Amino acid sequence: MLDEEAQHSLLGADLVVATVVLVMLIVVSIVAERRRVPASAALLVFGGALGAALRLSGLDAELDLTKVVLFNEELFLYALLPPVIFDAGFSLQKRPFLKQLGTILLFAVGGTLATTFAIGGILYAVGAAGAFTEDGGAADALDFRTPLDAYLFGALISATDPVATLSIMGSVGAEPQVYALVFGESVLNDAVAIV
Repeated sequence: MLDEEAQHSLLGADLVVATVVLVMLIVVSIVAERRRVPASAALLVFGGALGAALRLSGLDAELDLTKVVLFNEELFLYALLPPVIFDAGFSLQKRPFLKQLGTILLFAVGGTLATTFAIGGILYAVGAAGAFTEDGGAADALDFRTPLDAYLFGALISATDPVATLSIMGSVGAEPQVYALVFGESVLNDAVAIV
């Protein structure tokens, strides 16, 4: 067991590493935007390279970032998520959205349900055949041999989120009707998947 001074020292080092990584993420996104590269793609490549570098150097075992970077579900659901959703709703042009509401509902409800049942059915069939079991017969964390797990996973994975598509459509000045179709479908299919 480490004494209190050593624990503070390790926590300080972890905080420095987390701060440096956050600053580097901001710099990478700014540089990517200036070079007209999607920031999400640049950050994905940067994160993969950083993770590989930490893994290959062995530093990932020494750093314990779980003390610094914690995920609190309640903070996310009640404080961080509502402003994002409300901003999306306020920024939506209502006339094209309401004009295309029938098509949006068809894509959102019909498409999400069809995808949920297709993915769930395939996973259930493959799971019932024993494809997701280990050699000893033990099932993985999700037991796709049961329809409940298969269709729950199907519902989870069926709600696509076209953030990159919407940002590119916004930057190139796509037609408001097309933007409203894609944006409306993405907002409503999340609600359908949750229900």
